Amino acid sequence: MYKFYRFTSFNPPGTFRCPSNGLWANKDGGQELPRCVPVCGIFKPSQTPRGRIFGGQIAEPGQFPWQIAFVSPSRGCGALISDRWILTAAHVVQDKESPEMYGGVINLRHKKQENLLKAKKIIVHPSWITQENEDRVSYNHDIALILLCSKVKLGPLISPICLPGSDHGMSPTLYQRAYIAGWGATEKKERTVNLLFTTVSLSKIEKCQELNKEEKYIFTSNMLCAGDANGHDSCKGDDGGPLMVFQDGRMYTAGITSWGVNCGKFGVYTKVENYMDWIKETMERVEMEEDGSPDPECA
Repeated sequence: MYKFYRFTSFNPPGTFRCPSNGLWANKDGGQELPRCVPVCGIFKPSQTPRGRIFGGQIAEPGQFPWQIAFVSPSRGCGALISDRWILTAAHVVQDKESPEMYGGVINLRHKKQENLLKAKKIIVHPSWITQENEDRVSYNHDIALILLCSKVKLGPLISPICLPGSDHGMSPTLYQRAYIAGWGATEKKERTVNLLFTTVSLSKIEKCQELNKEEKYIFTSNMLCAGDANGHDSCKGDDGGPLMVFQDGRMYTAGITSWGVNCGKFGVYTKVENYMDWIKETMERVEMEEDGSPDPECA
């Protein structure tokens, strides 16, 4: 049992474990303590944090344990936010019932059956407008949740990232450095088998508006702008991955990789803080509605 699910108590005495029902229990079956919640945002910084997704540095095993790879029908990313939920962008999963997803893996050539995650339910934000990407000018409300068929067995290589407003997650600040990671396009390839990462700086939304002034994209208060003058950026195939901020010893997701016009410039991210009520209400409602009956997608 990993440290995410175990603690020793002196009152009442004994060692408690967290079984699949999410309730702490001792050897006699006592359940006097609150529900157990997986530890979030456990981050192991690299010794060499420079580089970029668009031509950048390979992540180390367990460095971003919440990063989820979407392999088909199209390349994308997501972030594990609990032992059974993934947060991603709406445009990554719209009209896709069973995306092929993997967790706890850095090199996609080394993915195994045990890394495969199955979606039981995909919930796209109700205000997201479904349409073909090539005709899209608005990425407002580009956020979605995925309920997994079963709980992930957490450990050093796979664990959730914190959400804004949690014990360790707060609002991102202007010019704060943030991490991005993904298996998307680089300067030389359309996609990579290795998880690449870099750091970018949060900027005013006007910066992204200025860089895209020739286009007719819509900007809203539900979006964050991030990048830097050296071309560090996310790119095609990194969509849906988290914009990560390290604060108070934990990593939390400030944004979701949403869109951009040219790789190597500032990108636009869905501002997760604005959707915390929807995220919590959706997760609670869906879990309460589950009746335990078999699901064909989970067979």
